[in-house]
This record gives sequence, C-alpha cells and structure tokens, in this order.
Amino acid sequence: MALIPPKPLLLPVHPPQPIRQFFESLDALFCSFMLSETQTEIEKSRVRLLDALAGASDITFIRSYGNIGDQLIYAGTRQLLSGLRYKEASILNLSGAGGDLALISGGGAWCGPYHDMPKHLPLVEEKFRRVIVLPSSFDVSVESVRDALSKTKALVFARERVSYERIKSLCEADLAHDCAFFFDYSPFLLPGDGWLNAYRTDDEALRGGPLLNNDQARPGELPADNNDISLTCDSLNEWLWTIARHKTIRTDRAHVMIAAAMMGKEVIYRASSYHKVPAIAEFALASLPVVGEDKLNAEQIKETLNQEAKASLALLPDDFFAQRSEVEITIVMLSYRRLDQTINAIRALIENVAVPFRLLLIDNNSGPDTQEKLREIAAAHDFIEMVLLDENLGCAGGRDYAIRRVQTRYAMLIDNDVEVFPGAVEHLLRCLETNPQALAATGRVIFPDGMMHLCGGGYRIEDGVLNYELFGFGDRFDSWMGESGPCQWVPGCLTLLRREALIEHPYDLGMRNYYEDLEWCYRLNQSGGGSGDGRFHRVVESVALHHHETKNLNGSLPAEEKRKAAMKYIETIAYFYKIHGLVIPNIFDYVQELGPQSSALARSSARLFLTLVNDHGAERTLEMWNRGELAPLFSVRLIEEEVDNAKRVSKSRIAELEGQLQEIYQSRHWRFFDRYWRLRQSILNLFTGRKTLLLPLLATFGAESLRVAFTSLLNLLGVNG
Repeated sequence: MALIPPKPLLLPVHPPQPIRQFFESLDALFCSFMLSETQTEIEKSRVRLLDALAGASDITFIRSYGNIGDQLIYAGTRQLLSGLRYKEASILNLSGAGGDLALISGGGAWCGPYHDMPKHLPLVEEKFRRVIVLPSSFDVSVESVRDALSKTKALVFARERVSYERIKSLCEADLAHDCAFFFDYSPFLLPGDGWLNAYRTDDEALRGGPLLNNDQARPGELPADNNDISLTCDSLNEWLWTIARHKTIRTDRAHVMIAAAMMGKEVIYRASSYHKVPAIAEFALASLPVVGEDKLNAEQIKETLNQEAKASLALLPDDFFAQRSEVEITIVMLSYRRLDQTINAIRALIENVAVPFRLLLIDNNSGPDTQEKLREIAAAHDFIEMVLLDENLGCAGGRDYAIRRVQTRYAMLIDNDVEVFPGAVEHLLRCLETNPQALAATGRVIFPDGMMHLCGGGYRIEDGVLNYELFGFGDRFDSWMGESGPCQWVPGCLTLLRREALIEHPYDLGMRNYYEDLEWCYRLNQSGGGSGDGRFHRVVESVALHHHETKNLNGSLPAEEKRKAAMKYIETIAYFYKIHGLVIPNIFDYVQELGPQSSALARSSARLFLTLVNDHGAERTLEMWNRGELAPLFSVRLIEEEVDNAKRVSKSRIAELEGQLQEIYQSRHWRFFDRYWRLRQSILNLFTGRKTLLLPLLATFGAESLRVAFTSLLNLLGVNG
C-alpha cells in the first residue's frame, strides 16, 4: 500500500534530463496550486489576528521558551507583526515590561508534559491592560490549564478545532493558524531527496501503539536513523535546511510537519501524546500532501485493537462463560440506510460476542430495497428478530419501541455503524453484575483512524448551559489514560442497560433528534439529587470501532438550506431547554448569529431563541429566521462588535492624547514653567505659616507694592495664618 497519495505524474527511475526537468516543473506547479489553497486560509487567519490587535497603543510580543520549533513560531510571529511597531520580551524576564497589549507566543506548553504557560499567564495579565494568547493547542484535562483558562480575561486563540471546542466555554476564544504559517519558506523550496525520520525523543512522545509498515517503527520506538532535529540542530536555519534537503518527512513534531508541508514535502505524521498534531493537520494542512500514519494503517490499528481485546478476556473470571447458558441480553440495533455498515455491525456481533444473545433489529423505514436485504439477513439467523417500520420513529422513538419488546434482563443499545471487538459485551455485563447500583455501562468507542470518540461522558452547568464532555475525545486510543469507573452519562451507541431502568424511566420521545441519551442520564442523575450515585459506568476493556458520519452541516450549502437542516437539532435542544431550563451548547454552532457562547449576552439571546422555537414551533421560527425577522435577537454580535470598536477608538484616542502630552512634557516651554512652579512651591513651603518672616523681608527691600501683592496672594492661597 502506498504510504502517501501519489503525485500526479510518476517518472521512470532515470528519465532523460529534459523530460525530468519538464515533470519537475509540473510537480512544482501542482505543489504551488495546493499551497495557494492553504495560503488563502492563512491570509484569513492573518487578518483575524491583526484585527484583534487593532487600537493597541503599544504592543509587546512575549516569547516563551522551547526547542527550535518554537523559534519558528517566533520568526513567523515577527513576520506577522512586521508592519507594526512592537517590543519583544522574554516571559522569563518581565521585570520592566508593561503597557497596553501583550501578545504571548503560541505553542504547546499547555499540555500534560509541558504546562508552564498557565503559571505565567496571570503574571502577564498583572502587567498589561490587555492580553492575547497567540494560536496554541490546549489539553484542558490538565487541571492547571483548565483553571488558568477559566480565570483569564485574555483573548485566547486555538490553532486547531479540537482545542477550540474544548476551550470556548472556558474563556474568550477564537481560532486561527499557528504563527509558523506566516514564516516565508520561499528560500527553502528545494525538491529534496530521500526520507527524514524526525520523531521526537522527549516527554511528549507517544508510548506504545500499533505496528506500522515494515520500514517504520512502532510509535514510541524510534527508527535507527531517527534525527530529532528540533533538539539536535544548532539553529533555525540549520533546522530548515535539513528539512529542505529531503523529499519525504516522517515526524510527530507539529512544526517539522508544518515547515515540511509548506516547503511542498510529502509528510507522514504520527500523533504525539495528545491531539495537537493530527488536529493541526486536519485544520490547516488538508489541501497539502500530508497524511497520518493512522489513516495509512487502519487495518493495523484494527488488528491491534482486536489483539488487545482478546487479551483483556483474561480479566474476566475463569467461570464467566461457563455460567452463561441462558440468554440474558437483547441487543437493540436501529438501522436507517447505510446497509453495508449494518451488515458489518451484525457480522462483528456474530464473530465477537461469546455469551448467548438475541438481536432485535429495528429498521426506521430505510426503503424497500434495503428492507428486503435486511429481511434476507434475518431469515438466515434465528437469533435475529427483525421489525421493518413504515415510518421513521427517530432514535428515541425507535429505541423506546424496541425496549418494550425486550424480554431479557439486559438490553444493549448499539448503533448500526459500531463494530464490537471480543469481550466488548462481556465486560459491560460483568460491570453491571458487580455494581448493583449501576443502571448502565458503556465502553471505549474509537474511530477507525485510531482517535478516541468517547468513553463515557461528564457535564458541568455554568450560567444555565449544560457543557457536556466526551471523555477521551480527540486523543489517541493508545495514549488516553482513562480508567474504568463511574461517569455522569453514557451514549446510546454502545451501552448495556438494565431493562427495568428503561421501562421505569423511558426515553423522552420529545428528544426525537439526538441528545436523548444525555437527557436520560441527566434526568436520572437529578432524581438522585444530581450526584448520580454510580448509576452510570464506563469500562475501558469494552472496545468498539465507530464508523461515524459527522452531523456537521455542509458549510457550502446556502444559508436557508443549512438552517432547514439544523432545525431538527435545534428543535430538540429547545425541547431540552423547555423541560430542564438548560441550554445545550451546540445551539451556538447551529445558530452562529447568536454570537460566541462565552458572551453573557449571547447566552441570553440563545434562551430567547429557544423559547421562540418552543412557543411558535420550528417551522414558524425558521420562516422568521429566513425573513430576517429575528435580526434584533441576533444583534448581540453586532452590539459587542460596536462595543469593541468603541473601546478600540477610545484606546486609540487616549493613546493619541498621551502622545500629545508627551510632546508637551518634552517641550522647552514646559520645562521653563515646570521649573518656575517648582521654585514657587519651594517658596510657599518655606513661608507657609510664617507670614511674619516674609513681610519684613519684603519691607527691607522697600517694595511696598510688592508686599501688598504677596499678602493678597498668600490670603488667596489660604496660607496667611
């Protein structure tokens, strides 16, 4: 299998020189075209960052510290600021620093292995009126990182979407490219030759992982010719030329990947110990020849998970399977189109579930062709009960319909795009048997590229917003260090439940389109005083792949079509708000006109919008939205922009006045009057309260008129007695 997508034209090993030059020119042209797409997005980020600096009376760029990759960030930042007047300072020496605006350099020092920046941020905020953290990656599972962001007033830029999604509810956040993208790579655009293995050797390196192709090492193990250039090179220039001399770069360092991609190299990246490298690749390098090892080795990842799952079977008691002669579990699977995925999910159950079970397959009106094929599959297996609906009941409705047909003690909910591994069902069953207070248990759900989807979830309520979290989301499956135990909510894609729990507390059918599992868990937690009391558990030994299709709306659709597609989710969020008085934060993604979630005004507008949906219905609200009748509700962003503009104008005017005052202070006339008033004050201090000393002195000089004038002046100043 090819390691990377091939270039448009492949040459013979030794083509004639004119032909070689011709095709090299074509390759360069192709790379230039791909770079131009990336450059367009870079320019958007440049504008966004510079707009954030508008109105600053003085700017201080504060460098952090690190390896040569950080030096590339500094160099790119200097080019970003090249049209502005600014000062530089080291974050390790801020004794003389201070002023209007501080720009803290971007980077990765907000993660587990390196998290120095949270302790520096408050110190910077003490010295500057305004602070901006330039594009960085953030691991908010690190307590100090989460705490610093939740307390800061700084504007914090993320350099990829995973970090942005995690920090946007903690602080004022925005999204822009890493500042290394603003560096000028044109002097280093060489064809290059051969491979460069530039994997990191520090604490952020990934430990363990799947075997890759024969010429690559296991993640965490280094190739024999590995050169961690970010530590071995003596200068940024040497570092850049080392990359430039090679054709293909393999790395797990973010800035080696960025620099190589911007030089037109073929790049194969590996994740480090957290999400930043694949997240930057997905956000900023999608149009360039950059590919992850995980995507190239999906089958190896799957095999690794399969072997891991088989090994975990040994954790079950010796007599676990011998005691399972009766059917205790009914697996409930809803299907809607995606026939191939449904077949794959059923195959995995047949191959990998060792305890007896029944499969209740409910098809949500996928159409006659799909239903006919499902009927054939069910006929071939006596453990499958098939129900073909002539209407789509939705997820909550379909599951509620199914649960009422279940007769076994346990019901397992599984999506038709989930592929279980050995022991996935058995470990969940073991969890419920050993935790009698638990109502449901979920497993570790992983995307085919090896990144975690979730392993249970949690939530926190802040200002009426239910900020939910998918535990492990965005981390490598083999780097996430979560443990089995209680959690606050479990998803419906891979969860074993006690049947009576769903009979006594059924899904709310008002949650027709998504979030029904979150609502169910929240409701049951509240019935126990909000603590949960161990009602829900996650089991890391239970593993499955999720061939998930994202529900993000197509950004290229016309606005009215996107709104129409979003309304079914908005309607469900509105219903949740109606029954619980809490806002699900995805409303700010579906209705971006509301403004950012971090804004108190935007949160208020979201509540009004959801109330409108509940009072007038989704269809009527959509009509009003499309006709612009909701514009006053969406004025929050405009108001805040006006306020920000007013602040910038005010600061600019203050800076202008301060400049004028400085000119006055430095003028010859000001120095003359300053000396006069200092002399005058000295005389007043000398004779204040001593009028009898001053008057004879004046009389001695025979200046009667001057004496009278000074007496009047002293009386006027109130120092005549």
